[in-house]
Amino acid sequence: MYSYVAPGHPPQHAQERRVPGTPACYYGRMPSFRRHSGRRQVRAVVRFVIAGVVVAALVLAATGAAYEALAEYYDRQTFPRHGRGFDVGGHRLNLDCEGQGSPVVVLDSGVGEPARTWALVQPQVAGFTRVCSYDRAGYGWSDPGPEPRTSVQMVAELHTLLANAGVNPPLILVGHSLGGLNIRLYAARYPGQVAGMVLVDASHPDQQAKGFRPHVSPLAWLEPALLHLGVLRAFFVLEGSAKIPPGLRDELEFLMLQPDALAANFDEVRHFGESASAVRTTRNLGNLPLIVLTATEGNRRRPLLNRAWLQDLQPDLARLSSHGKQILVGSGHAIQLQQPGAVVQAVQEVVEDARGNAAGSAGLKKP
Repeated sequence: MYSYVAPGHPPQHAQERRVPGTPACYYGRMPSFRRHSGRRQVRAVVRFVIAGVVVAALVLAATGAAYEALAEYYDRQTFPRHGRGFDVGGHRLNLDCEGQGSPVVVLDSGVGEPARTWALVQPQVAGFTRVCSYDRAGYGWSDPGPEPRTSVQMVAELHTLLANAGVNPPLILVGHSLGGLNIRLYAARYPGQVAGMVLVDASHPDQQAKGFRPHVSPLAWLEPALLHLGVLRAFFVLEGSAKIPPGLRDELEFLMLQPDALAANFDEVRHFGESASAVRTTRNLGNLPLIVLTATEGNRRRPLLNRAWLQDLQPDLARLSSHGKQILVGSGHAIQLQQPGAVVQAVQEVVEDARGNAAGSAGLKKP
């Protein structure tokens, strides 16, 4: 006798005996192959998504690398070298001089800056005396130099560069930001060569104690890869770029976004404390003609730091010489790019003071 059993309702004897070959659903269980099939589908979707992300990343990377290569090629064809190289003991530094007259003005840039940051200043200074700008090691058209990149190392290289290039004293030293530490140390080590000084929103050796911490990005080690992929170029913003002529802005971007420049930038910032310590031990400048240009807008988003910069650190620099003074300039940190006329006027005043000084007029000798 046969009896009908509805699907999903196993017979009463199912627990005691199961007929081989009878479907699992006959006994009220979900077939395992269906559960396994669902898992396989989820894994397939996940693999598909991951593959899509990887392909998209590779496409973006290839596009960025192509963009960087084309932009680099175009820039090298567009922006010629200014100056020529001189050996300073195993590597060559680029020096660009123009104009005639004495004393000779020497321009030293800040961290991360090539000599072309003085492009709006140098031609005007060349109208009343000889003026030279140079690329520190790793920047612009100069070779990389030995590390660490401290003021002690940079000053030694500058002294050798000027000697080998035939740039004779007396000198008027002009330094922006970290370049201010460099020229102070130069004046301390070679006092007989220096007839005057202009500090352009220059670093102070005690600024770290006031809260001005040198910033080293925790992702600095990624910069070479980001540069190669075009990411740095795509997001690069030059301070005060709205006030800089577009052609010069593009040239500075090209020079600053070079692997050697990024490495030099990182190393100079990392050893800022050593540079500050070396300058802290130097003496005052006596009665040397000195003008301190201070940017009033460089730290405007940090009012406490801005007050310390304007009312403490920068006036202290002006007191380095009995013949020193501070001039406030409505500008961001890069005064030479945003208010170049203020720098030219200060340099001309110091040059005239040096020419009127008996020692400067007679021509200073090397120590």
